[in-house]
Amino acid sequence: MISNSIIRMLERGGIWYNVRARTVDEALSLMARKIPLPGQSDRIALLEALRARESLVPTAVGYGIAMPHPRGLFLRDSDEARIGLFLFEEPLDWSAADGQAVFAAFLILSTDPSIHLEALSELSRACQDEGFRKLLLRWPDPAELHACFQSAAE
Repeated sequence: MISNSIIRMLERGGIWYNVRARTVDEALSLMARKIPLPGQSDRIALLEALRARESLVPTAVGYGIAMPHPRGLFLRDSDEARIGLFLFEEPLDWSAADGQAVFAAFLILSTDPSIHLEALSELSRACQDEGFRKLLLRWPDPAELHACFQSAAE
């Protein structure tokens, strides 16, 4: 089930199509540069936090999907939490446990632990659904993805 808060987070973070990256580090760099951030957010600090998190354990969750996120909380206000969806031109070797290359990544930037865990949990459940993964492979437009999430929230 996808909550309305996850839908709003995705609306704030956006969907990025045809992302060109050859490595995970290039992908993280592009994500840190492209995701809309509030106010004076530090993109360099975001990239460093994403790299630090990846160095601990890869954030590939399987099925060709990754969920990179900083280890600490990056944003201050709950209405700033966001999820950016990045769809890659070519799948990347993200060191996934299932060995599958990553074709989609949800960049999660949250404001408190409960929002962070809720986002990870809901997206993880959605990614286990074959229909959802097939939708991501087709590079859905925002309205189609929103409708998919909305129907899951009901």
